[in-house]
Amino acid sequence: MYITKKTAVCAARHFIAAYESAKNHEIVDFGKVCAGCPVYLECRADWEKTAAPIFEAAQEYPVVVCDIKPVRF
Repeated sequence: MYITKKTAVCAARHFIAAYESAKNHEIVDFGKVCAGCPVYLECRADWEKTAAPIFEAAQEYPVVVCDIKPVRF
């Protein structure tokens, strides 16, 4: 399995944001996570697609709540 730097950077930034939000009891601001990201111009904030190789390798997928309905990618 090959994970690109773009995927690793994206996953790490989102993992850190999730950890910080849990620690501080706050909701993750995904826009803030992507602000200043060094791979933003490649990703364009499509983190589900960018981090997909890690989800696929782990066979674990995020559940994102959208309009009160869980959405699985």
